[in-house]
Amino acid sequence: MDRSISFVVLAGLAALALCACATSSTPPASPTSPTPPASTPTPSSSVPAIANITAHFSDNTCTRAADGHTGRALVIAFDYVDRGDDLSGGHVQIYRVYNTGRSESHTQPVPSQVTLTGTAEAGQLRIDNACPLYDNATSETETLTLVDASGQSSNSLSVTMTRPPGAP
Repeated sequence: MDRSISFVVLAGLAALALCACATSSTPPASPTSPTPPASTPTPSSSVPAIANITAHFSDNTCTRAADGHTGRALVIAFDYVDRGDDLSGGHVQIYRVYNTGRSESHTQPVPSQVTLTGTAEAGQLRIDNACPLYDNATSETETLTLVDASGQSSNSLSVTMTRPPGAP
C-alpha cells in the first residue's frame, strides 16, 4: 500500500508541475525579427589607390636628364581613385630596378609630367616619357606609387620590361 500511495503522490506532483508550466502567467516570448545589418558605408578614404598597370615602349625618343643619353620612351599607365581630390600638386614615385641589381628612383610631378584622363577623383594616369637606361641590363622592373598633394601614398604596382632593340 505504501507503494500505491507513493505512486499517487508522485503522479499528482507531476501533473501539478505540468499544469503550472502550461498555465504560467508569463506570456511566451514572441519571435523577434532580426536586426537588419548596418548599411555598408561608401569608402570615404582620401588615400589614393591605383590598379591595372600597363607599359609599352613608344617610337618616341627620350633624353635622360641625369646623363643626356637618348633612348626609347617608355609609356606607363594605370587607373587611379583619389577621393581626396588632391592629385594636382602630388607626384608619381618610380622605383626602377634592373636585372643587374642597379636601381634608380624618379619623381614625375602631377600634372606637369603626366597626363590625367577622367576626373580629379578617378580616371587614368599616363606617363609618356619614362626613360630607362639599360646599360648592360636586359630587363628592368618599374614600381610606381601615386602620392597626392597631402602626402598620402597609394598602393604600389610593378611591371617588368625587356630591353628594346637599340636601347642605351
